[in-house]
Amino acid sequence: MKYIYVGIGGFLGAVGRYLFGELFVLQSGFPIAIVIINLLGSFLLGYLVEGFRYTTKLSSKVRLGITGGFLGGFTTFSTFSLDFVQLLKQQDILMAVVFLLSNIIGGLICAYLGLKLATYQNKVGAK
Repeated sequence: MKYIYVGIGGFLGAVGRYLFGELFVLQSGFPIAIVIINLLGSFLLGYLVEGFRYTTKLSSKVRLGITGGFLGGFTTFSTFSLDFVQLLKQQDILMAVVFLLSNIIGGLICAYLGLKLATYQNKVGAK
């Protein structure tokens, strides 16, 4: 049964990523949509996984559908990888490095900030 939750979440996340990406198509050639999607997804995943530790309002299947399904389908490592390689093929090294660092370092920072926000909110709410 958990596979159904992940499948539905993954479908919704992938469609959401596609629609979100359509909103941020830039003529510059810099794949900003992928950066935004991956940073937002990293923040939300950190926030939700940590936040779910403090609540039992959602079943484990729903939580998995949201985190592994929706956010797994929403964020995209494969598109990030392809966009990075394409920037290298275009010999736009500076843009490729900015893209690489914004996704990896930015994603780690966003996941950490999401986790810290959820922890802070739990501590404030527990008082």
